[in-house]
Amino acid sequence: MRHKHVCYYFQAWNTIVKQTEAIQKVLQQNTDRMCTKTLESLITLISDKRTARKTYADERQRLEVEFAKVGSFAFPSKKNQKNNNNNKTRFAMRNETV
Repeated sequence: MRHKHVCYYFQAWNTIVKQTEAIQKVLQQNTDRMCTKTLESLITLISDKRTARKTYADERQRLEVEFAKVGSFAFPSKKNQKNNNNNKTRFAMRNETV
């Protein structure tokens, strides 16, 4: 009789070990899947950030060049303003003498 109880005891432990191993496999698969998805998401985010940063830099450079072109007409430098004022004064003096 005692032999039967020992046999049931080992069968129960065998079942517990097998179930624990099955749970461990499922947990490992889920962990691997989560790591893979997380890594893929991070790679996508990094790529998107690089693209956005490049687009921003390109657009900013384009706008700075455009602003420099427009700014040179709308806001002449002080040196250019002095030259223009001297030219206007000279032009006015010529017209008065004629």
